[in-house]
Order: sequence, then C-alpha cells, then structure tokens
Amino acid sequence: MKDIQLIPAETYTTTNWSGGKTSELFIYPPESNFKVGDFTLRISIATVEVESSEFTALPDVHRTLMVLDGNLKLEHENHHTCELAAFEQDQFSGDWKTKSWGKVIDFNVMTKNDTKTIVQKIDLISNETLALTSAYDIQFIYVQSGCISLGETLVTQGNSVVINNSNYSTVLSCVDFEKTELILVSADFN
Repeated sequence: MKDIQLIPAETYTTTNWSGGKTSELFIYPPESNFKVGDFTLRISIATVEVESSEFTALPDVHRTLMVLDGNLKLEHENHHTCELAAFEQDQFSGDWKTKSWGKVIDFNVMTKNDTKTIVQKIDLISNETLALTSAYDIQFIYVQSGCISLGETLVTQGNSVVINNSNYSTVLSCVDFEKTELILVSADFN
C-alpha cells in the first residue's frame, strides 16, 4: 500500500439494498470482497430511505455506526437501545439482532479478526493543522465537508484518503474553508 492513497468518490462501489444504498469507501485487504466476508476492515456510507429496517446478521463482525445526517434509533435485542443524532455513534456486534428507525445517512466501520478501530469526527478551521501519529497501522479520512491538504495531496468534500502509518507520519491542514469536517478512522490490525 502506498504511504498516502487518495480515494476519489467516483471510485466508491455503490450497491442497493432493501432500504437504500451503500457506498463502500474502503476495504482491507484490498483484494477482499464484502459479500465473501474475507475482509479485516470495511468502511462504508449508507443512505437509509425507509423509516424502519432490520440489520443483516454479520457473524464475527464488530460494527461502529456514526450518523452523518438525520436521527436514528437503534435497538439491539437483549443488549441496549440508543438514539443517535448527527455525529453520534454506537458500537455493537454484527451477531446481534438489530432494528433501526429513522431516515439517515450513516458512516459504517466493520472489523474482523481482532482489528481495533477508533472513529472520530474532527472539525478544523481555516489554516488549522492536525498532526497524525504513526501509532496506528492505517488512518482513513473521509472529508464530510470542506477540503484538506496532506503535502501535495488535496482531498475535497466527499473524497477519502488512507494513510499507511507503518513508515509514515503526516500533518494535514484545512484549506480555503471556514470549517472542514472529517471522519477519521484509526485502525490496528494486530
């Protein structure tokens, strides 16, 4: 994997499901296939166009779901229930029987094989910088709004970038916008 890999929005794989659409932003290892289930990390954005839905069971998958737009109620049978507003998140097992209520756009991180992730929303103001440490195997950034630069690489709204931190550390900065909103996924594959 390159140290910095830009992932343009037009390269996302979008599929329809019974309640809307899902766009796969990133999958690791790169040759993995979500339907086969041989991934270690998968990051996607879903548009939920129905008022209520039941999640597909995903054995051996740990999930983190963050709402990007709208409000969502999640009910994990025999576990917990929560209500999420924009940029709030919930973590749960793909084995759990899960129902949801609310038309939303959500950001999904799925992991397998003891992969650990931290999912954060980060706000930057114009010309503000953020140093990314090499404490994680990779860091994935989705630009929700605005624009960032990582050296010569510009990442605009709706696009993503993945950074291989095993031999790389970097500083990113907000470019020409009053405010930039990022979703940062830091991952360790163990």
